[in-house]
Amino acid sequence: MFVGECVTYQYWIESSSGKESEKLIELKKIYDYTERELNGTQIKLGNKLKENFVIRTMSKTIATIGQLEIITAVKHGIQNYSICLGCHILAIILKSPLPEKVLKKSFIMLCSTFHLLLPEECKGLINEYAPTLNYIMKKTALDVDELCGVFLGIQCTLKVTRNLHWKVDLPKPNETKVNRRIARNSNSYFIHVTDIHGDMKYALGSCGECDRIMCCQNSSETCTGNAIAGNWADYRKCDMRLEAVDYVFSHLKVYKVHISAVIIFYDFLHFILFLQDAKFMLLTGDYVAHNIWEVTVDEVKFYINRITDSFEKSKFTFRVFPTVGNHEAVPPNCIAPSQVTNKFNSTWLHQHIAEKWKPFLSENALKTLAK
Repeated sequence: MFVGECVTYQYWIESSSGKESEKLIELKKIYDYTERELNGTQIKLGNKLKENFVIRTMSKTIATIGQLEIITAVKHGIQNYSICLGCHILAIILKSPLPEKVLKKSFIMLCSTFHLLLPEECKGLINEYAPTLNYIMKKTALDVDELCGVFLGIQCTLKVTRNLHWKVDLPKPNETKVNRRIARNSNSYFIHVTDIHGDMKYALGSCGECDRIMCCQNSSETCTGNAIAGNWADYRKCDMRLEAVDYVFSHLKVYKVHISAVIIFYDFLHFILFLQDAKFMLLTGDYVAHNIWEVTVDEVKFYINRITDSFEKSKFTFRVFPTVGNHEAVPPNCIAPSQVTNKFNSTWLHQHIAEKWKPFLSENALKTLAK
């Protein structure tokens, strides 16, 4: 689709068939009712009645689409018109004048009722994200249709606007003329470490499989055999034991393996191969565990300090260039642009890492980082 191209909800319905078409017809009724109510009656009611309205509307939306279909779409990024129209219904509610308190209580109840997460995870996750999300919804210039186009893809929008075709103007770099020559051995090697996701609560003997967002931590579950968490990390719903990070960094200097490769921690220890004669290391963030329903600023600072101290103790002979990942924000994935100066700003993060990374970055880089 190109800018200016548009379709209608009726087009979505007519482009579908069978049960999918029936779902869309029902969802369109829910959408029209929700839009009408939020523009009139519901805004005048008390908070309890508003909560009931949100719960009733979203419950009907979830039931119409199908809970399993929604979970599959979230996990695998698979969208269809039912998911798209469900997003439009949700976006109308989030962009409405309904108080944040009403939205939080309503969605905590929905999350728990439909068993999307454990009750404490529902409460923690929604309380964690609600203030930031509410701020974004109230400030964004995107309308309901554009929001779903941004979050789910252009196939979920009725009209393609310029807001859905981003253009970023980058300054031209200063060109420096260099006399280049091809050396006999023109290959250079570097190490790339990413997505460490250390877990301070990783517990030996704990379960690698559980009903929670994260496993491999101390809990009431008991398990045996293959269900027990790995010694250093685990390929299931777990992050990495911090001692594993120390072990890897401490051995980067001493291994002399004649092979070029990249070190990758991919949400945990995915695979490790060591480089000989590396020129530098890229450390590209995501040091923090996946406990997104309870993460705090102090916890993020702990992980930044802990990981930085770990590779600093190794006294590498090559330079290290660290960067920030999306999980260093609180809440995760919500790093605010510089123009946000209120309580939702990310200045604390920039200033903390600039102070911690003084040994590794130039003065000019640190000034940029601290902004």
